[in-house]
Amino acid sequence: MKQITILFLYFLICKGNIASAQSYNPPLPGEYLVNNTLDRFIGTWMWINGNDTVKLFLKKERIAAPGTLNFDYDAIIGWHLYKQGAVIVESSFNYINTPYTDKHSTILGGNGRYGELGDTLKSFIRDVSKNKSISAKLIINTSRTQIQWESSTSPGLHINENQGFTLPNSMILNKQ
Repeated sequence: MKQITILFLYFLICKGNIASAQSYNPPLPGEYLVNNTLDRFIGTWMWINGNDTVKLFLKKERIAAPGTLNFDYDAIIGWHLYKQGAVIVESSFNYINTPYTDKHSTILGGNGRYGELGDTLKSFIRDVSKNKSISAKLIINTSRTQIQWESSTSPGLHINENQGFTLPNSMILNKQ
């Protein structure tokens, strides 16, 4: 019985040390979380399928955390263009030179606090035509020349929301 008690206490002590080593340390007020792993996503990306064209312009920008969190972090912001033939279905490209604070970007994403998601960018895309936000996962290939795009409905409650997406659900975009 004594050995079981000692083993149990040993387990608790070890588990406590492991748990504290993996605990979440929130950013300090005024801190800037730099993420250089986002640089691989920067640029212009394009997908063409028949008459359909999707073009993304992505850049990295230092943005302030929402609310009263009082720290800055690197994120990918971007704009998109969707054409069917010569008809522009939706575009935010006329705002490419505006900062995130102007609220004209249609893409916001990141790959974790310190880039722990590596070659995967999790983002929200504003579907301008349907006036809603969709989730998209962008995975860049090892040569950094293509991005695989997979979109899905954003998490959360959706009341009286237009169904489906204006943009294609799945595509491979090439770096321009």
